[in-house]
Amino acid sequence: MKKRVVWISLSAVVLVAGIVLLYIFNKPRNSVNDEPADYKVEAKAIVKEFAKDEEDANSKYTEKIIEVSGVVAEINISDQEGSNCILRETNELSGVICEFEPGQDNDLKKVQIGDNVTIKGAYSGFLMDVVLNTSKLVK
Repeated sequence: MKKRVVWISLSAVVLVAGIVLLYIFNKPRNSVNDEPADYKVEAKAIVKEFAKDEEDANSKYTEKIIEVSGVVAEINISDQEGSNCILRETNELSGVICEFEPGQDNDLKKVQIGDNVTIKGAYSGFLMDVVLNTSKLVK
């Protein structure tokens, strides 16, 4: 009788854990499509802001949605890993890397190097470039 209670309890715990894991892995990702931008900036302006005071700029933009306008310097399209483009002025070392999720880059395929674009994304960090995740081409 005690073994049966233990097995039923253990089965219930495993079942609940399985349901929680399924929910976590299958919940919809946050999208910037429906969210308003917290900041609208030019690519060269945000890069200068980080170059001037990285700590202050980092605290300002962390967990914020940013709409960035600038010139496309580089486009990397990948169907498996997601695509990205870099907004950077000519002869500049730093820019804004806009990461697109797989399947969300159809508009990016129409863009060419040298085009002026506006992209909305969630700020995720700064290395040598400002990085935006879950990006969406606005225009």
